[in-house]
Amino acid sequence: MIRSRARFAAPAAILAAGAIFWTLAHGGTLGGLSARGYAEDLDTPAAPVAAGRVARVLVEVGQATHTGDVVAVMDTAELELKLANARLALSRSNTQLGAGEFKAGAAVARAELLVLRTEGTLTRDRAELTEVQQQLARLEKLASDQLVQARTVEQEKLKEADLRASVELLDAATKQRRAGLGRKQGGQAALDEVELQLAPLRDAVHVAETSVKLAQLAYDEATVRAHADGVVSAILRHAGDVVPAGTELVRIVSGRPGRVVCWVPERELGKVAVGRGVHLRGQSLWSARWSGRIAVVAPEVEEVPVRARLAPQVPAWGRRVELETWPPQPFVLGEVVHVRF
Repeated sequence: MIRSRARFAAPAAILAAGAIFWTLAHGGTLGGLSARGYAEDLDTPAAPVAAGRVARVLVEVGQATHTGDVVAVMDTAELELKLANARLALSRSNTQLGAGEFKAGAAVARAELLVLRTEGTLTRDRAELTEVQQQLARLEKLASDQLVQARTVEQEKLKEADLRASVELLDAATKQRRAGLGRKQGGQAALDEVELQLAPLRDAVHVAETSVKLAQLAYDEATVRAHADGVVSAILRHAGDVVPAGTELVRIVSGRPGRVVCWVPERELGKVAVGRGVHLRGQSLWSARWSGRIAVVAPEVEEVPVRARLAPQVPAWGRRVELETWPPQPFVLGEVVHVRF
């Protein structure tokens, strides 16, 4: 009987020891809360903002990149033509504006000259009319004494009537502000007049400048740049591929040293809190161990990624928890780390 029990007890002990070893080796504990974490890996896609053909991919998998580095270039032949046409249109608009400024300035100068001449004529006619009226009064007195002929008096009357008509006409135009009379000439008034005439041309230049900026922006955006420091993890498109806008060409992965991400099941939510200490180690039972703390606890429960589930085909829900080791450990991005809370 004793031998029979011993025969069954030995395999059972071996199985129990193996189960304990497997549990410890895979991050489990005989008590407390444990979870499988992963060294933080953040994917940053590099993609064009407009559809087009890939001209060149300038990086390789595993290559380190920095923010702003060029990772790919799109075909820019069409964009170069649009940019050249926009610059040509801008040059033409500037030329038209320059010609318009010259013409407007010359027209204003001619108008001012004509107004000055008209005002000079009005002043001269007034002075001459005054003189003629005085001369007519003297002639009429002499004619009454029969010292001058009546024909001389009549000629002076005609001259006086002609001057009076001219002065009255110009005075009326001044009051009604016609022919440039009665208005300010030169200075700010002239500038305002010129600006009014040139406004459409200036608008055309502004539109052309905007077109050049848009064409230049489209040309610049044909150069696909990295938006984060990291390492190229995948090249998804190659030279010659025609891609829609926003298609990921290159994937760049990055992470923060010592950062680990894990998911805590809903039933264990009360055991996690920011600042609480944790223990971490690698996959092997004899791996190095590190101390750390809970840095961030997500405010909501979310679906656990397939990789972090106990059974990949069974959905699971939990809270995302970010841990930080101290001192920060240089994990391999995405490396499995066992966590004990």
